[in-house]
Amino acid sequence: MHTRKNAFLAVVFSLAFSLTAFAQAAPSHAEVAAQAKDTGLQKLDLTGAPKLQFYKSLPGSKPADVAPTNTPSKTDPTAPSTTQSAPGTNAPADTTAPTILTPGTSPDITPDQVEKFLESHGMDAATAQKASNPTPEMLDAEFMNIWGFIAQKYYNGDKLKGWEVWPARYKGKLKTRDDLDKAVTAMFASLGDRWTTFTSIESMLRAMNSAKANLEYLGVGLARNANGTFRVEAMEYASPAWNSNMFRPGDIVKSVQTVDATTGKVTNHDLTGMSKEDASALLMGKKGDKVIVVVNHDGKDESVALAFDETPAEQIEVGMLPNNIGYVRLPSFGTSADEANALGNNFLRALAMLDAQAHGNLKGLVLDLRANHGGAVDLAKKIARIFLDHGTFLKTQEREGGTDKFEEDVFRSPMAYEYVGAPKELVDLFTRLRTVPMTVLVDGSSASSAEILTGTLKDNHRAVVIGTQTFGKAVAFVRIPMGTGMLQVTTMHYLTPNGYDLANKGITPDIVQERTRGDVSTHTDEQLVTAVQVLITASNSLTQPDPTAQTQGEDDLFGGESLLLVGLGLGVILLAVVLTHLHFKYRKERDEQEKADRNK
Repeated sequence: MHTRKNAFLAVVFSLAFSLTAFAQAAPSHAEVAAQAKDTGLQKLDLTGAPKLQFYKSLPGSKPADVAPTNTPSKTDPTAPSTTQSAPGTNAPADTTAPTILTPGTSPDITPDQVEKFLESHGMDAATAQKASNPTPEMLDAEFMNIWGFIAQKYYNGDKLKGWEVWPARYKGKLKTRDDLDKAVTAMFASLGDRWTTFTSIESMLRAMNSAKANLEYLGVGLARNANGTFRVEAMEYASPAWNSNMFRPGDIVKSVQTVDATTGKVTNHDLTGMSKEDASALLMGKKGDKVIVVVNHDGKDESVALAFDETPAEQIEVGMLPNNIGYVRLPSFGTSADEANALGNNFLRALAMLDAQAHGNLKGLVLDLRANHGGAVDLAKKIARIFLDHGTFLKTQEREGGTDKFEEDVFRSPMAYEYVGAPKELVDLFTRLRTVPMTVLVDGSSASSAEILTGTLKDNHRAVVIGTQTFGKAVAFVRIPMGTGMLQVTTMHYLTPNGYDLANKGITPDIVQERTRGDVSTHTDEQLVTAVQVLITASNSLTQPDPTAQTQGEDDLFGGESLLLVGLGLGVILLAVVLTHLHFKYRKERDEQEKADRNK
């Protein structure tokens, strides 16, 4: 009996040894952060934003806001496009039906304005006049054009079940442009897809009129809830609202108090029940004008006093944090090919500058994608290639007629010939960048290509993601000008390497870390502090390796694969020895018992 007890303990010890080795070899990201905090680094002086230099302003206009804000664009919002847009390059529409003011009912947009608008965008005078006052037959034809395009190009055929009922539902019933808008809105609502939208010419004209008024934007993107209230959906970096550090995605914006610049009259506007367009208009104003926004979060109301001001141009920010840890904030992925190329070149120059400042010995890198609303997927791919030796970049889902297409974009390890003619310094830089420990900072305003890059680095175990849940947009769409407005249709979904469709859900960080609201000059950026803590811990583990451990592979998060294999291997061997011993022991006891039975 004593022998059996010892054997059982040996088996338990064997399994425990294997599991202990596994736990030591592959700590969770949360454990890495906890270990970092135990070192006392939580007291690291990173109050406010790090002292960073502005590396280089981006060319052209700043990216469109990812949230459906109905805010004016600095560029022509009506420019037609029949090519696939990169995620994040156009402002999405809200999930709720928009309030549309059409000719005949709108005091500010008339058929004459629509006619002039159409003429200015390439339509001849006679056709423009007809389009501004369409016949029922023209409206029926327009509805069928929209219906047919979605039937052929919409990315998910499963959502088109019952699509055949729509033509008959409105046949002969469309008399005005307003009828068409309502019919298209109802049809699109059946898809449950916020990115497939139709924007009337009247709405585009209204946005253009606001842009001409030289109004500034507070930087809060609103989304309408089912109960008529409005929530913060996304923030614009460096805007007045962002700089206040008092708003977070999900907050309820209850009211906006305005002051008439001429009379000084104070008016309180309760947003509940307003149209999306009217609520968003309250967040626009002339530079210097002041408002008080009442926001509800964590069960309490809070008043935030803000002044309208110009949001500075987006820039790449770069700087060196303590312990030779580099920091780069990428503001967007570009709204055009030229801007994306400029961003990519300047991003690489920023990395080279940090590497040079660290004398080729960067201990870690923080990639800040907070409030990055996305842009060109190609730039996200180029950046991922900088940091990954090999692995899956992303997966896609799209449709062509009756064919569903699922594809995978995979990186292979660079071949030697690819480096022929390249300066040795550049080759060495890329080699170092593929192994330096990384963290990625995200928040609820990180969207589209920012989420694609985050998912790539996360699923390939190349970086630890820190912050809060991302926005939840990884789609591509086409924009088609129609006679009555602009059609936008989702044609592709992007999935992370693990096959996760983040649309309307977002990416959950490895380490969820909130930020304290309030004055950034007196509050620590907890997300940045956590990133530095994780990187210092990772750097220390790399510079103080176990002398008995084998060389670790590049694909491990922060090393440890060899310890895992050794632990499991020894555990299996020990278990086999114990089981073999038990087998022969029990066989001997059985033989002796059988011999005794025969002699009875």
